[in-house]
Amino acid sequence: MEIRQLTYFLKACDYGNIASAGEQLGTVQSNISMQISKLEHELGAGLCKRTHSGVVPTPAGEHLYRLARDIIAEVEFISRYIRSSLDEDPVRIALAAPVAPRGSLLAGALQTVAYALGKRHPHVKLRLIDFLGGPVSTNDEVGAVAEARDSRDMFDPLEVRDDWGLISRRGESALTAGKLAVTDLERFAGQLRFVMPKFPPSIAALGGDFAKSAGISVASEDIAIDQLETLFSNPATAVIMPLSCIPGFAFQQRFQLSYVGSQTGGMVWRIKRVGNADRLLIGAITELFSDELRAALDWARTRSHTAPERLTRPGRRTGPANGDGDDPLSLRELRTFDIAYDRGNISRAAADLGVSQPALSNTLKKLERAIGHALFVRTAHGVAPTKRAIALRRLCEPVLSDLAEARLQIREIGLRELPPIRFGVLPVLDDESLLAQTVSGTISDWMQLSNGCNLRLTEGFNESLRRWTVQALLDFAVVDTEARQSGLIVTPLARDSMVVITNPRLGVLPPGPVKAADIRHLRLILPSVRHGLRGLIDRAFNEAGLSLVPLFEVDSMAMTLNLVDSDDWATILPISAIHKRAKANKIQVNNIIEPEINRCLSLIRRAGSTPSENVNRFLELLMKRVNEANVSMRGLI
Repeated sequence: MEIRQLTYFLKACDYGNIASAGEQLGTVQSNISMQISKLEHELGAGLCKRTHSGVVPTPAGEHLYRLARDIIAEVEFISRYIRSSLDEDPVRIALAAPVAPRGSLLAGALQTVAYALGKRHPHVKLRLIDFLGGPVSTNDEVGAVAEARDSRDMFDPLEVRDDWGLISRRGESALTAGKLAVTDLERFAGQLRFVMPKFPPSIAALGGDFAKSAGISVASEDIAIDQLETLFSNPATAVIMPLSCIPGFAFQQRFQLSYVGSQTGGMVWRIKRVGNADRLLIGAITELFSDELRAALDWARTRSHTAPERLTRPGRRTGPANGDGDDPLSLRELRTFDIAYDRGNISRAAADLGVSQPALSNTLKKLERAIGHALFVRTAHGVAPTKRAIALRRLCEPVLSDLAEARLQIREIGLRELPPIRFGVLPVLDDESLLAQTVSGTISDWMQLSNGCNLRLTEGFNESLRRWTVQALLDFAVVDTEARQSGLIVTPLARDSMVVITNPRLGVLPPGPVKAADIRHLRLILPSVRHGLRGLIDRAFNEAGLSLVPLFEVDSMAMTLNLVDSDDWATILPISAIHKRAKANKIQVNNIIEPEINRCLSLIRRAGSTPSENVNRFLELLMKRVNEANVSMRGLI
């Protein structure tokens, strides 16, 4: 997990569209998609759902979004502070906002304020809370609140006047884009359903005042702002909210933006100092906030009249091409530094990380160049940290711990949300069979890997398993045929010989190979015709011009083996199903020749389907177990 990947993921969520995120980040769409896919693979959870209209975060993605914003801000602060050579202790202050949806102008302005304040004062960390969903840290002093109030009161020049925005579906709404007079809305009351999503009480009350002054009825929906796209299933819907709070996805071309000037029923935003917070810092925050939000709102008003692709969104340009010469330190380099600091010895640290000593030394040198300070001095027994290294360790240890915890949390959420793996398998012939051991071993491996089974195992015969897989009722299945079928991809897994099983005490057959022609005279117990093994045996005898009529049909292997053990019955089974009994000399095993009969276990899945990451991981574990079983099968007969 790296800062660049987290930044790409956040911007894709902010705008609900990878192409728009690429424009803001100064990179191509394919690069963002690739980095998000790598992040998903590393965390073991899907983070974004791809839809026809863009991307939306999954529950695991929502959790990462809340964590990643803080992680990036903390690493940026660490980077600035360590590079600054300041001896002042870090100062942390929190700025709370009642609401600021993903990708909204208000959220963007607040994030830019935090970054710009850090550039001015490298020892100051401004943390944005509430809208990120996180509690106030005990290390943070809540020094300011961004609050909204009625614009009809007298207001300070540093306060920012907001408008009421209306979002509707482009080409399907009676509204016109751009600025509207408050008196215009009453004309559309019979044509449109005006809706307001869930807001804090202070903003909801201002919205009620606005609706009253406009002469319209506004329905309150108990829907979070980030999920308000669901409201547009009805094209005659117009969503009302402060222009500054419109989420990023609504600035896409498929939506139309209108706004009503705030002279009537409007609102203003201001920064309010809390408690004994430093007046100079709060003053700087207020000025930055006023400038950034005012510029963002001016952009939105202009954009409502203009094709979206013709305007560049305001705010800090983030990502690898931000051009400010202040890129955050690499998380990989910080992890390497943390291990080296702990061990006090480069060789031991390299061994812990599984890298060579020169590679680790190069990583540390790169980190030292990035911050402009030496971190370690060599001693007779290893390395000792410099004063700057001690400061860096004190700052980076909590964020690395948070990252480790975030990995576990996201993986757990991802596993809960993933659909179960639907796995079909043949009825196992015996609990000692290699198929039973392979499947149960794979399930045990999966449960250890995933902290939960998340698996549905269905037994069935060949024809049923093939039909269910074609119908997408199963993700994949193991069958005992390699015959091709339309709509299926067939991958052979393992081959083993069919053998004759008899009672070793009764001398039903002499030791050694037996011809197929000699088998048909035995008192045979075979599976029924619905069983894949029976079809395999019948085909082999028919191709040799031989008929085979069993005296008894039994699908249960346990009952079949009990009958063989009690009398002079014989049966035909795969060697892998009875290999333990054969090694213990509990049964007599004769290989079949003229013709040989071989079974092939195959993996089948639906053609044209793309296995999920979860399914692919399970299949990797299954294939590992199959390969181990193939090795153990060598030399059984």
